[in-house]
Amino acid sequence: IYAFSGIARNDDFHRSVRCLGGTIVGCQAFPDHYKYRRRDLFIISREAVAAGSDCIATTAKDYARIGRREPFPLELVVVNVAISFDDNRFDTFFADKLADIIRKKGNRPCGLESRIIPVVK
Repeated sequence: IYAFSGIARNDDFHRSVRCLGGTIVGCQAFPDHYKYRRRDLFIISREAVAAGSDCIATTAKDYARIGRREPFPLELVVVNVAISFDDNRFDTFFADKLADIIRKKGNRPCGLESRIIPVVK
């Protein structure tokens, strides 16, 4: 697999691909929120083929950024990356912030229900 991504922690994406059983033969790591150019996609394609990759993998976020601008010479696999936390500190922080917003606005923002559903880990 030739992997490319433009997220805050590109190494986490590479680790996810490996955890799914993929062998990375090459990769490109771009900065978070990177705006891909035609040349970038050309280089990714060229390097993937040169590395003998069977496919090219990217994140759902990056796929949304590139859309279907350029066809790739190999199959493009889109990996959905999920965020997980080892403890409940983030869940508690998020629930408290959301409750503050609801209290201040006096209604439910964006149609959210007034209860928090815990994240399954």
